[in-house]
Amino acid sequence: MKDNNFEFIFGLGGFVVGLIGLGYAYGSRKRLNGICDKLDSTIDNVSKTIDVDVPDYIVQEAIDKAVERRVQQETTNAVRKISKKIEDDIDLKVRTEIDVRSSTIRQEVKNKIAEEVAKISADDIADEIREEAKEKVAEKFDDELDDILSEFNNNLDHVSKIYSSIADKMAGIGSNKDFKISLG
Repeated sequence: MKDNNFEFIFGLGGFVVGLIGLGYAYGSRKRLNGICDKLDSTIDNVSKTIDVDVPDYIVQEAIDKAVERRVQQETTNAVRKISKKIEDDIDLKVRTEIDVRSSTIRQEVKNKIAEEVAKISADDIADEIREEAKEKVAEKFDDELDDILSEFNNNLDHVSKIYSSIADKMAGIGSNKDFKISLG
């Protein structure tokens, strides 16, 4: 309960300090606005009674700079517009010319292709195909011959071992048993 009272009192104190701060800020703002209004009216009254002479060269310099900036802007805009117009005109002319010449170009391309195709000899193509077919068959045959040779060498090696074993038996090498061959 004691903690609750402390928190309540502390919160109430913070609230009161906040209200005081708001009141002070509002009052300060009101006083500063009053001072600003007095200064504005005083400045307006003083400026009505004082004549300020600006030398002609300063005025002329300001006018020249303003004219120069405006001329630069207008020149840039004009160049942009003219460039866009020229690009559009060139684009239109190119498209029109392409449309006009496209059928002629198509026909010329067809004629050129027909000429080149006519130059191709059927016999030359047949000879090229035969040569390529021969090479492919020779490659395949070489691969198969390599396989057959490998198999033959393996079989020959086995036969050689068998004959070697028979020869050893006949010579009596390896065992003391009699060697007999029967044919039936």
